[in-house]
Amino acid sequence: MNPYFVSILLAVVCASCSGSSSNSASPAAPSPTVSSVAVSGVAALTKAGQTLQLTATAKLSSGANQDVTAAASWQSSNAAVATVSSAGMVTAVASGAVTITATYQGTAGAATVTITITPPAPSGRSSMSAVVDGVAWTAVTTLALKQPLPTDPTGVLGVSGTNAFTGSYIEIAFGVPAAVGTYTFGQGQIANAGLQVPNDRAQWIGGTSNGSGTITVTSLTATGGTGTFSFNLVPERGTTATGTKIVTNGVFNVTF
Repeated sequence: MNPYFVSILLAVVCASCSGSSSNSASPAAPSPTVSSVAVSGVAALTKAGQTLQLTATAKLSSGANQDVTAAASWQSSNAAVATVSSAGMVTAVASGAVTITATYQGTAGAATVTITITPPAPSGRSSMSAVVDGVAWTAVTTLALKQPLPTDPTGVLGVSGTNAFTGSYIEIAFGVPAAVGTYTFGQGQIANAGLQVPNDRAQWIGGTSNGSGTITVTSLTATGGTGTFSFNLVPERGTTATGTKIVTNGVFNVTF
């Protein structure tokens, strides 16, 4: 073999090896991982339907903080007390404490939100509000009547309210003994309640033999009273009502 040709081959091979070595790339740095998630923005809620925006912040392995509120998955431990949207917006439903959890890339953080809803003191104008099937309801007109009964010297307290006068508006009414205390539906009990959507000819009821509920008269004077209520009502026969109506977080403040 021609030694000159061999020298050329060796030179080419060495040049190729040298080029390969000089073109090798450095390995990419690993992406930072999530070390923890914190939920902030907590404040007390005092009214049904009141909202609160929470923020989720992820702590990364690089030491940086990242706002992941929109990317996190949100969950409420008790939707009957408060709900939370996919964007971290909390809505109060009833009194109680609820844990709101945000999860991002498998890591979770949580915070406790407290809802305390108390009936207002009697005022010169009657009012009534509640949450019906998860939707806030507020009466635009509230009527109250305290009337004696032959069988009960304390008499009966009747309260009713409507949230409008057109469309599929809702009327809520209930009756209880006219005395401070907590009353439940059942046989031999005076406590009863009803909800109707007049323009839809739909009515739901609860009382001695159907539905369930609790009505509390917190204060009662010669001129007014306050209290709370919640009940599950069933369809009245002969109406278009279907399913159960769930009324929670009810508050009344009436004058006579």
